[in-house]
Amino acid sequence: MKLFKYENGYKAKDMVTGLKGVITARVDYLTGCNQYALTPDVGKDNSMKESYFIDESRIEILSKKPISFKKNKKDPGGPVRKVLSKKL
Repeated sequence: MKLFKYENGYKAKDMVTGLKGVITARVDYLTGCNQYALTPDVGKDNSMKESYFIDESRIEILSKKPISFKKNKKDPGGPVRKVLSKKL
């Protein structure tokens, strides 16, 4: 059984508010509601913008494939800032 309709890494848009960003997280609630965190691109001053959780029914996918990046073998992972600091 597939819990989520969309994968992390896709550029997406909230069809209600128009917010655009990258899906950086997914949440499966006990009540059956699936939500996705949309994280907007960094600002012109390289400031991080806040992520917002959006219901699955409001998501429109804008990219044909998810973003990809090479993970540094010495770096076990960390803040999403490393991924989103690059303009997509």
